[in-house]
Amino acid sequence: VVSKCASCGTIQVRWNNVVKASFEEPGYKGAPAEVWGTVIDFSDWHPGNVIGAFSGVHQFCRVGEQAYIGGYSVITQDALPYVLTVGNRARSFGINVIGLERKQVPAATIQALKQAYRILFRSKLTLQVAIDRLASELAGCEEVRRLVGFIHASQRGVIR
Repeated sequence: VVSKCASCGTIQVRWNNVVKASFEEPGYKGAPAEVWGTVIDFSDWHPGNVIGAFSGVHQFCRVGEQAYIGGYSVITQDALPYVLTVGNRARSFGINVIGLERKQVPAATIQALKQAYRILFRSKLTLQVAIDRLASELAGCEEVRRLVGFIHASQRGVIR
């Protein structure tokens, strides 16, 4: 279990309620912590991410900004930013609208992300053609550019 200690603000890695690693880093960012030979890297972690109870994220997989991963999910590829991802062999189920609204993201940005999601997942285009279409149609939205950049940087593939 990885958590932020409420009393001291450190990031803690626990196993059977015993702290195995602890380090200070505001905003969940910082150097990797070695735990039993497994690297836990918080450099891409974003405070708005939600990973539900009993979910597993495969090593080397990335979880995008403002992503929501439902409980009991198994993540074996990169989980896209701003997207709801759920299931044992996870699938994407839309944009994390509630999380974005709580972060006071403008409605126009949420609409652009919804349109980007429809192009990526509902248009039946190949991933590369969909990315090219996003880059041309929604290039004015910074969040859509981050989404496209996340997909380009993926080494394990993304959950679709």
